[in-house]
Amino acid sequence: MPPDESIEHWSDDAIWEEMLIRMRTDDGWQPAIGRIVQKSGTPQGSFVTARCSIASCLAGDAVDHQRQLADLDYVTSSRAATTSLAEQYVGLPQEVTLQSVGL
Repeated sequence: MPPDESIEHWSDDAIWEEMLIRMRTDDGWQPAIGRIVQKSGTPQGSFVTARCSIASCLAGDAVDHQRQLADLDYVTSSRAATTSLAEQYVGLPQEVTLQSVGL
């Protein structure tokens, strides 16, 4: 969602369409679609804190590079890792109760 766009302009179907694009896995898994009980936008941004040379920023040493590849492989091939990443990305309520999810 563009930062200047209001969440009210997003239908539940549009939100689910975007979520499914990001959360489907290669083995066909996707989250169960349900009723959306709360909508909010999360402002995000980035900034550069220090300049560095291209080689040290992108590749680093060989061990670090291999660790990064292993982390990427894990998060893109594991349902548990994908679910955890999705939960961390969108955030979860402090306490989930039946009432908080509309049951």
